[in-house]
Amino acid sequence: MDSDCDALRLALVHHLGALHTDDYPWALGVSPLGGRGLFAVRDIRTDEVIFEDHPIVVGPRAGRDEDATCVVCHAHVSRCEVCPRGCGLPICNTNSTCASSENHVAECNLVASWKPLKPETVSNSILRALTPIRSLLLPPEALALLNMLQANHCNQSEVDINRAVAEFSNFPHNNPEILKQLYKTSAVLNTNAFETKLVSEYEDRKSLRGLYPLACMMNHQCVPNVRYCFDAKHVMRVQATKVIPRGEEIFTSYIQIFWGTYARRVHLTATKDFMCNCARCTDPTECGTYLSALCCPKESCKGRMLPVNPLHLGSAWSCDKCSTQLNNKKIARVQDVLSAQIITKLRKGDPKLVFDFLKTCINNIMPGSNQFIVELKLFIIWNVGNNEKYDYTLEDLQAKEKFCLELMELLEQMGAGECTIKALIYFELYKCRDQLAKLQPKEDEEQEVSNRILNRKLLDRSWSMLKWSVGAPPQLRQLMQRIDGIQEKELENHH
Repeated sequence: MDSDCDALRLALVHHLGALHTDDYPWALGVSPLGGRGLFAVRDIRTDEVIFEDHPIVVGPRAGRDEDATCVVCHAHVSRCEVCPRGCGLPICNTNSTCASSENHVAECNLVASWKPLKPETVSNSILRALTPIRSLLLPPEALALLNMLQANHCNQSEVDINRAVAEFSNFPHNNPEILKQLYKTSAVLNTNAFETKLVSEYEDRKSLRGLYPLACMMNHQCVPNVRYCFDAKHVMRVQATKVIPRGEEIFTSYIQIFWGTYARRVHLTATKDFMCNCARCTDPTECGTYLSALCCPKESCKGRMLPVNPLHLGSAWSCDKCSTQLNNKKIARVQDVLSAQIITKLRKGDPKLVFDFLKTCINNIMPGSNQFIVELKLFIIWNVGNNEKYDYTLEDLQAKEKFCLELMELLEQMGAGECTIKALIYFELYKCRDQLAKLQPKEDEEQEVSNRILNRKLLDRSWSMLKWSVGAPPQLRQLMQRIDGIQEKELENHH
């Protein structure tokens, strides 16, 4: 294993090129979880950049979405906007540079040589297989590194490739190495790929998947010690969310941080083929957050129902006060009903409906920290004050402020550190308090100044965490650019 790690480390350093620094704080090693992992070779500070990485290959995700996007700029196109050279891949008709770009010409020649059966329209099967197909065009060193990465083979990987192959009349079946490499790349992507975007997630572009070979060395924990983001050129930056002591493993997370244990473990089993047994997963209270908890059904009891053994998906649930027990099937039915109701509320997109649901449901079935309630609170945080279709009252904004503080407290309880979602909540809390200051009665001047200073700290902290990310809210970026412009003008006037 040591020689394998050494060979992989050298390949990774070569891959990183100019992104690699001599004082890098990570080392590749054998993880107690099994397989490889990244470890801190010295104490790493909160917010410190641990490494930057760029993708070996990037391309469309392998989902079942019917929308077509240009394979070069990833803007939405109609399903009949295809490359005129016969590859059948979607290309912008309005942007001539896309069809003639160097990268597309190479993949176009390859795909066209296999003769798509219907080159005049976009094939979903070929589009889903495009990222593995792109691996066939990689330089030898990059392809060798790709093949060194872990590949958890699953039937779906091969099914997707076989469906794409069936769309060609001249696929080179006489060269089995090509099909073998497509299977391998598909499995590597399914195991290791990260979702990335070319532009802000607030703009109307499809997300992509990229294979980041150093980043994929990080193992998963449900409370990671890093956050990551991407710039407009797909460069990935990984930073510490808290102090990482020397020798400690560097962990990312493959799930949404506010999901409950059952949802996280089912998702990880389905998408990553493993069950997480981290400290958060083994704790029925999830570090005191009670994200999975339901209210005890006994009318006189104020206790919370929690799984007896959270590592067992079929575990019975027990009240932490009166010890009433329910079997997993009853709990699952309650969760399914709640999930369906919440999805319905969110799809309607009306914060008023969500507020009404929170008022009626929160005390009867779920504690305020339950994952489903948290999802609704996040909806309020992202939408109240940001959607021009709705008028908001002082009470609505006060509720948003309260929810921001509650979710920040949950993140604190689980030890999430300075994670990305906290940075986004910082910005929403800043905007909310700015709006509240305009609606509430004026306080004394000294208190107003103090409040403005505290609120500006929220804004500055949010920006310091998000400014490098293509996913930063455009409103935040525009606001900081405006503030910087005012400050520069004041300096000019001063001189």
